[in-house]
Amino acid sequence: LPWHGRIKGFSDNEDVAYLAAFASTCWLSDVHETFMLECLQRHIRASPDYDAKKLLANIWTSKKIIIAYNNRTHKAYPPSTPDPLVQLGNDLASGLKTKVGMMWFVQDGHWVSTDVSIGHSQCTIAYADPEQRALPESVRDPINWWLAAHIKQSLVWGTLECPLQRDGYSCGILANNALAHDFLPEVYPLIDTSVFGAVVIARLQAGTEVIKHH
Repeated sequence: LPWHGRIKGFSDNEDVAYLAAFASTCWLSDVHETFMLECLQRHIRASPDYDAKKLLANIWTSKKIIIAYNNRTHKAYPPSTPDPLVQLGNDLASGLKTKVGMMWFVQDGHWVSTDVSIGHSQCTIAYADPEQRALPESVRDPINWWLAAHIKQSLVWGTLECPLQRDGYSCGILANNALAHDFLPEVYPLIDTSVFGAVVIARLQAGTEVIKHH
């Protein structure tokens, strides 16, 4: 890799210096999460069991849900103009999509993830927090509101399997791993954080995959 230049092959074309975080104990940003999600999406599409009804949403989807929820008292939802968030909700309502995985940024520095799975009469939202904290209202209320604007199924919350965070900086790799395991369990086993070096290896593997696609 050169010392300077842009990362290619991803929707975020940041400087190659961003890759250094994968070989460190630095907190992973939305840029790193985007790299990992897009790598995972490629594996999902390449899977023999690929199902186009199952979607891994981009990193900004949850943020857009939160913004729409916070603006609900003075901005109509759905808006009159075309909107990707509305389209996703409509796709869930029509059955074009039956499963959506999302990453969420909460508590000013913590990554968590959700899986929304639509059934005939029930929608299950599975929540993963590497620190095993209780589901925060900052996630529950916006997603409940958004889904209720589109689907008729009852909403039920559950737990998404997730590795336990044992440090102060690995939430990004672990919450992402929860989604990866949910979508492709045979390819992505849950990281055993009780094993010395397991999280370090997972970070290096994630960075290596980004470099290979660069």
